[in-house]
Amino acid sequence: MKKLLFLLLFCLLLCACSGEPVPPASDAPERMAEEISAGVVFSYNGKEYDLREREINVNALTGATQVGNFLVAEGHINPKNAYYGIFDTEKEAFVKDIIGTNLTWRDDDISTAVYSFWSEIYDYDGNLLGNLELADDEYICGLAWTDSRSLSVEIYSETGKRTVALEAPLS
Repeated sequence: MKKLLFLLLFCLLLCACSGEPVPPASDAPERMAEEISAGVVFSYNGKEYDLREREINVNALTGATQVGNFLVAEGHINPKNAYYGIFDTEKEAFVKDIIGTNLTWRDDDISTAVYSFWSEIYDYDGNLLGNLELADDEYICGLAWTDSRSLSVEIYSETGKRTVALEAPLS
């Protein structure tokens, strides 16, 4: 009992002598929210956009890529899905939200974008281009345009990678 009392008093003394105030417990949730939001804010022309207002499950901004007059703001959701916010730099506003992975496009044209969501491949407008039969341990790990109508779909499994060609109904 004496050791416990001594340790408690010692900890209180250390806190008091540190020179930094100890924040009240009620302040902790507000500080935590500020720390988390710092990692999910996309900025353009001095204006900030919290990606969680677009998709609540975003927990980190992982990058932004210029595509013509658009920026693609990528947010992490989990290891199998991402958020892609399509930001029009002329309107200075988000014009589309995409949930999936492997977003890719041709040339500098965002309207040619395709992405995967689990075993399905979609175009920019959300039209289903293909649904692949995948084994339990397989997932789509890459998409690439091979020409204006053909996609190369890379599939990963525990035993290795395989590639599937998919014809897209896009021009």
